[in-house]
Amino acid sequence: MQNENSLHVLLFEDDEWLASLTRTYLEGHGIIVTIVSDGIRDLREALRYRHDAVLTGSDRRSGIRIRSADSQRAV
Repeated sequence: MQNENSLHVLLFEDDEWLASLTRTYLEGHGIIVTIVSDGIRDLREALRYRHDAVLTGSDRRSGIRIRSADSQRAV
């Protein structure tokens, strides 16, 4: 069940199985999910839209640093 008031989450995940499992769970709770799995190309496409939350794994190899919207510190 999605509507204009649904949360929109950006999910950074390169493991297809884990991304699918996470998407299924979140969408079951009415959350819209965009998955970024292929580095810069997907990231550019995903950042064209506003997201309410960003979920990342603990893998630090990607080189992507996330900053919170309300602070200058890296999250």
